[in-house]
Amino acid sequence: MKISYQCDLKKDRICSMGLQLINGTMIEGFQSVLNTLHLSQKLPDYCYTLRPLITIKSGLARIEHFIESELQKENFEWADHAATRWDKDLQLLNAFYEHQEEKPERYVQEKQALKRTISTANKSHINQCRSFFFFNRPPSCQT
Repeated sequence: MKISYQCDLKKDRICSMGLQLINGTMIEGFQSVLNTLHLSQKLPDYCYTLRPLITIKSGLARIEHFIESELQKENFEWADHAATRWDKDLQLLNAFYEHQEEKPERYVQEKQALKRTISTANKSHINQCRSFFFFNRPPSCQT
């Protein structure tokens, strides 16, 4: 999953999540778990998959809810800094036009452009979604 923090600057963060579709266990950093395993594209003989209790759609919703709750715990000082930079840029823009009683169209355009660049947002996007069937629990997921 890619999480983007956006204002006048942009920062992307990649995270991988694993969700056990039988019992709902969620694993952060699941890609590092997968990197330690030797995986095959075929199920071993005489192994059968269980019907998941959690659907893919519901699983994605759980992961999105988890990510949203984690984002709410984060420090958003960067947004305050962006607002401070916007105030300074707006003061500079106003300084150019302070002697004009009626502001020209160019002033309005510049002010709107400043607003567009400074609007803060957090966006998350699921890049890939894959199913893995383990007949044993992965070593780093043992309880």
